[in-house]
Order: sequence, then structure tokens, then C-alpha cells
Amino acid sequence: MNRTTGDTVQSDEQLKTLLLDRQAARIIELQDEIDTRQQEIDHLKAMILDTLPEGTHHTPTGRKVTIRKAPARLDTSRLQADYPADAYPQLYKRTLDTANVRHEFSPQALTAYEKTGRPTVTVSLA
Repeated sequence: MNRTTGDTVQSDEQLKTLLLDRQAARIIELQDEIDTRQQEIDHLKAMILDTLPEGTHHTPTGRKVTIRKAPARLDTSRLQADYPADAYPQLYKRTLDTANVRHEFSPQALTAYEKTGRPTVTVSLA
């Protein structure tokens, strides 16, 4: 089916392509805005961290700013280097080797064990 727009006739496929181009352009525009705003947020948070100690701080307009201590995480690479599995097996557990599973089973047999996530859309400049 063709649609007339002014003096030109455009097919549904041409209209879909134009719409896709506009949608992709808008996504890129919004991603740029998000990046810019995130950089500003990161800068403001860094300034707050540089000037205030941990704790809860109240502003004159009723806003509350909470600064928490950074969470401590184990450096597993250092632990593995200092306490290797062969010398300290009690610190390790066995896990499923999915690469081996894919090698040992046919793709058809594995379909029963697959979980599907959400489809994704990625837009970039060509």
C-alpha cells in the first residue's frame, strides 16, 4: 500500500524506515542527555563527598543528603593468590562448568535448561 505525502508517494516500508531513523536519532539524543546529566550528577556527588563527613545532613529546604561509608568487598584475586585451592580446599566450592555442559550436550537437549531474557535494542552511529 502506498501513501501520498505532498507530491511524493511512499510505501509502508519507506515510512517504517523513516520512522526507525527518527526513533534511532531520538534514542541517541536522549543517551547523550543522560550521559551529560550523569556526569553532572557524578561531579556534584564528588563535591559533596569532598566537603561533608559520613552521616545524614539536612538542607534548609528540607532535603536530606546521606553519606555512607563505602562498602568493603573481599579482593578475591588476592585471596586466591595467597590461599590457593590445592592448599586450602575448604575455602572453595565446586561450580557447574557451563562450557563443558555445552560441549557434552546437544543444543536440542539444552533448550530445556535455557532461560530467555528481554530482547535488547542498541543504537549507534554507523
